Amino acid sequence: MGTYMSAYVEVDYDKRSQPFTDATQVFSLTYGSFALERGYEVFDAIAGGRNSVMAPEDQDPASIPLIAPRGMPAPCSAAVAWDYYYIVAEATDPPDRYVWPAHRCVLPPVAQEWLTKDGTHEAEFVQWFNCGPEHRIWRVVSAPDLYNASWLRLNEFDLSLKHHNLELKDLPVEYRIVRAAMSMLVDEHGPERVRLVVWFS
Repeated sequence: MGTYMSAYVEVDYDKRSQPFTDATQVFSLTYGSFALERGYEVFDAIAGGRNSVMAPEDQDPASIPLIAPRGMPAPCSAAVAWDYYYIVAEATDPPDRYVWPAHRCVLPPVAQEWLTKDGTHEAEFVQWFNCGPEHRIWRVVSAPDLYNASWLRLNEFDLSLKHHNLELKDLPVEYRIVRAAMSMLVDEHGPERVRLVVWFS
């Protein structure tokens, strides 16, 4: 069974409000997920990515993450929302194509069916651009088969690896790049305004 991790570094650029509370100020460093090697030990350390879907008798207690998965943060950046959610919309009321990709929309009856599946949940996406002076709130639903969404600050990322006896220097360079990007953003914006958002499929 293969496991894939989606990973985004998010930044809150607003210095005035509480961290990650203003949807208009939360942005992703990338428009797509970082392409990270399938390091299953890292996946487990960050958010229980591989171990949690094993049969109970095959789960390793030593692979449980230090910080239990927290769920998808809200608000999240548009880039994260585009990858994790589908907008629930009637065919007669699609979102602006510059706000939301057309292929990431789902009709209400399909969304209701998805919500009967384990792990699928609904949330809200705040459209704050291309909508005039008023924000628009869209109902969104997570795609089926995604699980263990979570987020970590830089120090939590470091502690999670340490808890699993993983040395950053021994990991593929892509993980070191993500960690370096987070560190530089923390230097610029502060530790509370930078986070790594992940989920698995």
